[in-house]
Amino acid sequence: MAYTAKQIAKIIGVSQATLSLVINNKPGISDRTREMVIQELRDRGFEYLLTEPLETGSSAIKSNNIGFVVYRMGKKLLEYDSFFPLIMDGIERSAKENGYSISFITIDKDEIQEGIRRICDAKCCGIVIFATEMKEEDLKPFIESKLPFVLLDNHFNNYNINTVEVGNEQGTYRAVRYLYECGHRKIGYLRSDVDINSFLDRRKYALQAMHEMGIKDPERYFFETGYPTELAYEGMKKVLQEKRELPTAFLVDNDLVAVGAMKACKEAGLRVPEDISFIGFDDRPICFLSEPQLTTVAIPRDDFGAEAVRLLLRGINGDPIHIRCSICGKLVLRASVAVLN
Repeated sequence: MAYTAKQIAKIIGVSQATLSLVINNKPGISDRTREMVIQELRDRGFEYLLTEPLETGSSAIKSNNIGFVVYRMGKKLLEYDSFFPLIMDGIERSAKENGYSISFITIDKDEIQEGIRRICDAKCCGIVIFATEMKEEDLKPFIESKLPFVLLDNHFNNYNINTVEVGNEQGTYRAVRYLYECGHRKIGYLRSDVDINSFLDRRKYALQAMHEMGIKDPERYFFETGYPTELAYEGMKKVLQEKRELPTAFLVDNDLVAVGAMKACKEAGLRVPEDISFIGFDDRPICFLSEPQLTTVAIPRDDFGAEAVRLLLRGINGDPIHIRCSICGKLVLRASVAVLN
């Protein structure tokens, strides 16, 4: 009698996906599970399915090591209270649950080939790239390496690659909507001097949302400050010294810029939020330390990292479909926004 893979999986008490990983000699399960399935196949007369050598243990598969690569174009962003340490727990937990270990690797733009050699030396079967600072031309060496990879916190429309990004459109829309519902009609935007894709998207979507809600001429309240907190503070001081007309509320590139700008406003005698309100983005620990505490768009950090691992395992297991996944955040209300109506 000929059995289907589904029937064989049921007979030996595992999922069809687990059976597929074993008989195709692919990573994605623990050594213990692999050994158990192989023994069951032998005992029940299904040994013919094992087209690869029957050795078990880590030597039977290419690797169970995933690389977490932090890609740096410079030090301006990742040197200052970076976002990536906040998502490491989700990545490590998800990898461990699937039988994988994590190797942490930092790659600078001018040393990409050396970085890829380090990835190979670590015997990584795939990599998650924290790609906040990555440019499109930087992708080529990673594509040529033939290793499965997933990009975190960036996207490139010219390539079919697995990507997990922050839901900037949804997050900025909800922030603008909340300010509008609180009675704000003069809403501005504070941009840093850093033009990464996430920040560019937030500015674009914020402007779209303002136009959609009938906010008149919002770009007159779009100012550039600096990055990170200290430079944002200095930049906001210059805006205030120029006696520019201010809105009643600002959206900001991220929390670090918001906190610096808030400090400058308070030193100039403006009350936050009574005279001017702020909403940040990311929900970093600094939000709790600011006075007042900062309202912000929070990213589900565990989900962000875990989704990257899930997409990477699809690639490791040969899935040809590429997915661009947007992780939506939630608006965390604190004390930095005044209700005007």
